[in-house]
Amino acid sequence: MILENVNWQIDKRETHRVEEIVPVFNKTLFLKEGQVFAAGNTSEMISNEKLTQFFELPVQVHWENNRPFVSRVQVQV
Repeated sequence: MILENVNWQIDKRETHRVEEIVPVFNKTLFLKEGQVFAAGNTSEMISNEKLTQFFELPVQVHWENNRPFVSRVQVQV
């Protein structure tokens, strides 16, 4: 993921961990296999649906203090 803060100054960061996304970043770009998977507002990108599509497994996003935490959803067979 590439994160960008467009409100203050151009500040770009890269992370592979959703938990590292701090509230100052308002744009997110998902890269997958060298291609743009999705891009948009961080609040819209960090969602159950979008991350489930991205990781190709069911996940649930929990927000705490404006920071996302992701856990895998256990599918019962």
